[in-house]
Amino acid sequence: MSDALARLLDGVIDYAGLFPPAKLSMADAVGNFLRYRSGPEAWIVDRFVCSSAKLEDFRLELDNQQISDPIPIAVIGTAAADKEAWGDCLVHDAEAMTRFIQQVGDAADIEAFEIRVPDHQNLAEYLRDLRSFSEVEVYCELPWSPAMQESLGAIAEEDWLGAKARTGGLEPSAFPTSENLAVFIQQCIQLELDYKLTAGLHHPVRGFRDEVGAKMHGFLNVLVASTMANSHDLTTKEVADILECENADEIGVKGHEVRYGEWIADLEDIEDARSIFMGIGSCSIEEPLQDLRDLNLL
Repeated sequence: MSDALARLLDGVIDYAGLFPPAKLSMADAVGNFLRYRSGPEAWIVDRFVCSSAKLEDFRLELDNQQISDPIPIAVIGTAAADKEAWGDCLVHDAEAMTRFIQQVGDAADIEAFEIRVPDHQNLAEYLRDLRSFSEVEVYCELPWSPAMQESLGAIAEEDWLGAKARTGGLEPSAFPTSENLAVFIQQCIQLELDYKLTAGLHHPVRGFRDEVGAKMHGFLNVLVASTMANSHDLTTKEVADILECENADEIGVKGHEVRYGEWIADLEDIEDARSIFMGIGSCSIEEPLQDLRDLNLL
């Protein structure tokens, strides 16, 4: 593995084995995470992802495991259908997290709280409400909308808050266009705003996948596009072109450099880009790694 790839993918995946399409049992997901964390996959894995609704199940499963170091957790908040349901959902999440912290002891540590807001129109109110969670990292997932750029600006005004975007799902409609994703990445970089991406990113390179009937974004595309956008003055079209690339040979990750077309990024550039691109959520660790092996990158 090249130094460039190691820096690019260092701790980049939050393991979301409980979520679709994997939807593993709690026992299997926790067992996998502990195996990854102590095995050769440890370099690419960061946190265990668990919904607030399953924190109690998670705590009970920890009683069945030998835990040497606290498991870092990213808690996914309850997605409110609308503004009216938002407050009750947050109360539920806060109560579940408080109970978990009081009961789990040293076996796990909540490091982040991630939640999708119902809309952009009431974002100021949602952000005020989220301040009560700011003792941990908080990531606000925004629905894809023409209002995305304005909302990212509002999030960036809160120095304790990061942004999150959904890059796929089980239906073709869940996948944002490369142009929309490019705008999100560029805006976060310009605002110096920490950001995460989730869903549909378990393959390295963009391509059509029968299981979803759509082209899925590639995690290498996203990471290289983010790195180049951070270190070069790229247009939205140029960032989108990297996201659109379906030829792994055009995405050069070798030695101490990342190359795409005429653009080059060194290890320092990669570290700068990763300082605000906090990672991706993936329900699989083995699939991304196997794909990288198939590309002779590992």
